[in-house]
Amino acid sequence: MQDTPTEVVVANLIFILVWLLLVALVFALGRRGRRLRRFCEQMLAQWKPALAIAGIFWAGTFLGGRGLLNPYGIAIFCQALIGLALARDVPGYEPLPVTESISKRQAWWRLDCGSPMWRDGR
Repeated sequence: MQDTPTEVVVANLIFILVWLLLVALVFALGRRGRRLRRFCEQMLAQWKPALAIAGIFWAGTFLGGRGLLNPYGIAIFCQALIGLALARDVPGYEPLPVTESISKRQAWWRLDCGSPMWRDGR
């Protein structure tokens, strides 16, 4: 098994630090401006879905045999925080409709003899 080149490790660490600093900057400056404060509150409201996305990444890396403690998941979490907060501003767009339906306990589909049956009978 080959070791990861140093340039790749450094690039990954820089990538993680950029996303961490971006989130920290939004939180730090979110106290001053009204628009940034609103965005900061939207980011905070999305921490659970963002953690779920990062959890899926960590589960995939663990199942892929790359270990459970992959620091790249921190960057995934930060990206999800910012992306989901941005998506909330798009009118009529629900970035995670499945999680919304689960929270409201609505069934999007059900399995019937191994095939998905849609609610409207398609």
